[in-house]
Amino acid sequence: YRVSRGGSLYIYNITSTDAGRYECNSVNQYGRATAQSLLKVQQILVTSNTLVQRAFQDATESIDKAINQTLARLFGVDGAPPTGRTDPFRLARFPNAIGRAAAKPAEIFERTLVNIRKYVNQGMKANVSGPFNYDDILTHEQVREIERLSGCTGHREKPKCNNLCFHSKYRTIDGTCNNLKHTTWGSSYTGFRRVLQPIYENGFSQPIGWDKSRLYYGFPKPAARLVSTKIISTSRITPDTEMTHMLMQWGQFLDHDLDHALPAVSSESWDGIDCKKSCDNAAPCFPMEVPPGDPRITNRRCIDFVRTSAVCGSGMTSILWGKGMTPREQMNQLTSFIDASHVYGYDDELATNLRELQNDRGLMREGPALPGRKPMLPYMNGQAVDCRRNVLESSINCFVTGDFRANEQVGLLAMHTIWLREHN
Repeated sequence: YRVSRGGSLYIYNITSTDAGRYECNSVNQYGRATAQSLLKVQQILVTSNTLVQRAFQDATESIDKAINQTLARLFGVDGAPPTGRTDPFRLARFPNAIGRAAAKPAEIFERTLVNIRKYVNQGMKANVSGPFNYDDILTHEQVREIERLSGCTGHREKPKCNNLCFHSKYRTIDGTCNNLKHTTWGSSYTGFRRVLQPIYENGFSQPIGWDKSRLYYGFPKPAARLVSTKIISTSRITPDTEMTHMLMQWGQFLDHDLDHALPAVSSESWDGIDCKKSCDNAAPCFPMEVPPGDPRITNRRCIDFVRTSAVCGSGMTSILWGKGMTPREQMNQLTSFIDASHVYGYDDELATNLRELQNDRGLMREGPALPGRKPMLPYMNGQAVDCRRNVLESSINCFVTGDFRANEQVGLLAMHTIWLREHN
């Protein structure tokens, strides 16, 4: 370094160790003067194509492994007993093959970027901290290569709606071509539209409360469970003078026709940890902490919770479009139309499975009927899941409808049964 005659400080061959606060003092017969300056050193980083390939390969392997282990736990493989039989709640929120195919590319893309940051940090003397700009370490060609490898694209293939004789008269199961001007509006496996902009801890993808050490207005965020028990709980239930419980039940039934955010493709972290067995925030696991003195939960520290899947082109994958990071968005696996998709299904495979194919009368498949009674919904045969509270009390298993959530509670199940009978 050198100090010029005019009082400027010049630093040469600068490295990250030169970063910091500098103070210059000038003293003469008239007095003393001090000036300070903060020097920040921006690393010039170069990411090799080999590192990108390695990051993608590791991301694919970790996500495939997590998905396969989740499938094994829920459905059983190679003679292993399935846990889905005793965990219908988790099974109800596990996406089918079509949903997994729609969600997997964004997960691989995001995990690849996370790996790249990790590898870059490991190879540097000073870690990258604070806001992390992938444009500084990845070329445009490398970003496009990650897009190609992961299969992450900003939009689905445009459906063909040329058969106006059909589309002007009939709706489609997946909602495509229902709007002939905007052919994918309201269709299944598309991103939600927002009424309000989301709020993320890092501005684009990390949920509020992910970093437990972060303070908001000087205080940490309270546990979600604590908010439930302290603010929105009640000591006694009072009957409504005007509304019956049917109001709620119709509301839930109608809601299940409109939306079901596509769950994560795995119920374990990308590092191989079962979300049920850990209270750490490790994507996609985002457990809810159980506060001390909880009135009901006394045998565990957290409640199992898994994030939903993201839409390609939002969150970390938004760098594909060169507009900086845009907030992570979620995907609706149902149609947004009020079209009874929870009764008839939201993709062709499910819709076909729900139909009575032994004749051409257009009937829905029915389950058994007690003597002199109307038929019930069909059983979910061949699925390793059991909705019975006590296997000794009843032989009735889970029912199959256009939405597995029908098995959540008896009131909702009754609504689905009524609509099946009404159709037939």
